[in-house]
Amino acid sequence: MNKPPLKPYLLILISVIGMVASSIGIIQNAAGVFFLPMSQSLGLGMGALAFSTTLTNLLTGFTSPFAMRLLKKYSFVKVMRIAIVGASVATLLMAFSTELWQLYTLAILRGFSSSFFALAPVVYLIGNWFEAKQGLVMGIAMSFTGIFGALLSPLLNQLIQVSSWQMGYVAVSILIMMTAFTGTSWLKADPKLMGLQAYGASTLQHESEAVIAQKPKFSLFFWMLVSFTLLTATLTGLVQHFPNYSLTLGLSSATGALMVSSAMVGNVIFKLIMGSLSDKFGSIKAVSVIFTINALAILGLLSFQNQASQAVLMLLAFMMGSIYANIAVGTPLLTKTFYPKEQAPIVYAYLTSFVSAGGASSIYIFGVLYDVFGHYRYGIWALLSVQLMVIILFYRLVRLRKQVSSI
Repeated sequence: MNKPPLKPYLLILISVIGMVASSIGIIQNAAGVFFLPMSQSLGLGMGALAFSTTLTNLLTGFTSPFAMRLLKKYSFVKVMRIAIVGASVATLLMAFSTELWQLYTLAILRGFSSSFFALAPVVYLIGNWFEAKQGLVMGIAMSFTGIFGALLSPLLNQLIQVSSWQMGYVAVSILIMMTAFTGTSWLKADPKLMGLQAYGASTLQHESEAVIAQKPKFSLFFWMLVSFTLLTATLTGLVQHFPNYSLTLGLSSATGALMVSSAMVGNVIFKLIMGSLSDKFGSIKAVSVIFTINALAILGLLSFQNQASQAVLMLLAFMMGSIYANIAVGTPLLTKTFYPKEQAPIVYAYLTSFVSAGGASSIYIFGVLYDVFGHYRYGIWALLSVQLMVIILFYRLVRLRKQVSSI
């Protein structure tokens, strides 16, 4: 039996890389470079400006189930193209914003538009096109959220310094179109539309056998998975506070900035490791390994509160970056493990809402805890408590997974 050509599958991989690089790496992870220059130019508070990013992130997550329904009901690619243009135009118009209400309105529009080419549709496409190597493909695609965020932030910062923050938004608008829209030129929602089967599938599924998405039942198992997802996302909150955290240790903010970079390197590498581990040993074992690494990192930070070398802090920050792998790669793979194929994409679309909520709220909570106590010790203890709760929930879900079919 002849092997299918690799080119269509590689093109799909390039498409989903462009989507996550645009919707997360560019729109979400590179947003922080605009806050200070906009604050100085418009006389607006940093917190008020940062809330625009929170709005974008929350809208992307909470409208994902609706976006998936529209993508499935109408022409998948055409709807996605309209959304990409919408996100790009909203970003371009941000360059002309002078009032908070304008910025917030555009942030909401950009967040809603992003949900059509963010995590939920990407996971759906990977599930359709890849039967084998799903973990590796997921890991490769999701790693580009960290790569683009790490590379774009300093480049945008340089552009803003030599030109203006308005030109920065123009550049981001163009990048959104280049990274996300280009891949839709060859994108198909399902390999059957090209007379192909999913990569690694043993038999070609006929149209009459096509899987129909089913709305999940909001059972106890579902809400346990929601709680698990939400709490896992809150474990990322400390990373964005590393610059200030380093100051509380008597070190420079530059050390904290390097810690953020180390965490982003961990973000990329552990996503690739997670994908490979999942393909070889299964998603449950892969998630267990990553949780162990993150728990050790939190314990390390608690152990080095008063004295820590920069090398140790960089290592611990790198290990903290592992949690992004469980959020971006582990959660969709677990959803496919826990739920049948016809339900998994819709379940994950709901879960992305809580990923956004957990990530956005945790950064704020760490800021409040620092304002109240003047240090991060209680925040890190709270982080360890959350990690333990997540592990307990995880193993409870694993024990109950056999009941999903009857839920």
